[in-house]
Amino acid sequence: MELDNIDATKKMVAQGLGVAFLPRAALDDELAAGTLATTAISDAEPLRRPIVAMTRSGSGPLSGPAQAFLELLLGLELPGVAAKR
Repeated sequence: MELDNIDATKKMVAQGLGVAFLPRAALDDELAAGTLATTAISDAEPLRRPIVAMTRSGSGPLSGPAQAFLELLLGLELPGVAAKR
């Protein structure tokens, strides 16, 4: 099953309905409380997921900080990632 809501996913896992891949940052409270736990996966390739930067069509040029952030992202050299403009 695939869910698009992290909180719903955490609730289902906490109720014993399965396991999930979630961002570590989304689990801080549950890990501290002991309601969820992490599990190591051995001999697995790292998970990859696409990240997209978008701007509103017709909004004009980006502000200085937004443009600098986009340029930073485009300058990153990540394995298997091709920057597109």
